[in-house]
Amino acid sequence: MLLCAANSAQFNFIFSRINSVLLSNATFCYIIKKSDNSSSQIFIPNS
Repeated sequence: MLLCAANSAQFNFIFSRINSVLLSNATFCYIIKKSDNSSSQIFIPNS
């Protein structure tokens, strides 16, 4: 699964459905809590 958003409005829309988000100046890190309490991390280079 690849999440992609082009602008802050789309990011806000995505963030509202994700448990927590870590943001650095180089990489967006999506931490998605699954129903079994494990988590998935999706890294998207900020290009």
